[in-house]
Amino acid sequence: MADKNIPSFKDKKKPLLRRLLYGGAVVGVWSTIFGVVLIAYLSLDLPDLENLPAAGASDSAVVVKAVNGATLVRRGPIYGDWISFSQTPRALVNAFVSVEDRNFFSHGGVDSKGLMRAVWSNVKAGGVRAGGSTITQQLAKNLFLSSERTIKRKAQELLLALWLEQKFTKEQILTLYLNRVYFGGGAYGIDAAARKFYGHSAANLSIAESAVLAGLVKAPSRLAPHINPKGAWERGQIVLSAMAANGM
Repeated sequence: MADKNIPSFKDKKKPLLRRLLYGGAVVGVWSTIFGVVLIAYLSLDLPDLENLPAAGASDSAVVVKAVNGATLVRRGPIYGDWISFSQTPRALVNAFVSVEDRNFFSHGGVDSKGLMRAVWSNVKAGGVRAGGSTITQQLAKNLFLSSERTIKRKAQELLLALWLEQKFTKEQILTLYLNRVYFGGGAYGIDAAARKFYGHSAANLSIAESAVLAGLVKAPSRLAPHINPKGAWERGQIVLSAMAANGM
């Protein structure tokens, strides 16, 4: 017969469980406090999020024209017409999503799977070969942040990406991105790029043209078709392969 004065195993578990619950609560409270302080710190020097900067608002170009009005020389950024989502060829949407952010329409601004996939690719390559930034993160950087590579800037990029996903629809985010991203040769936005490299509006881009343009954003200064047509097309073929692999 068991001695009533000896605590049972079940009785011993109760203090341990209480300690675990207490420890978990303490960790949770301090984690919340740390998170709030971190967000407050990262938000100190963020720009005005309610007023998106207009494309090309601070940029200017120098244009030299002949007497008859023909453009002889143009130096500086080039901006085309604003192309709405409904005007954007589906092939262009598929190309960008396939090569830049395959889970764009399902993630909330940050793609953890894509990030881990990029980290693993870089580890295998022994260097930085792939980026884990989503289209939303790239837009956040293009709209609000500098190109400096610091932990703070990356954290702000993540924070802004989450804000953009709450503020805009996926179609609006992609439209903002496509009309602002740099394609090389001074061309900002899909319409400027389409007119510079193909001589027509972005609304009329073919599948092959869409694939080439989507491939340029990885290294626009190096892959711009007027500088490196072979490299641009080779990159375009990689995009086409990604589109095929994704059923697009």
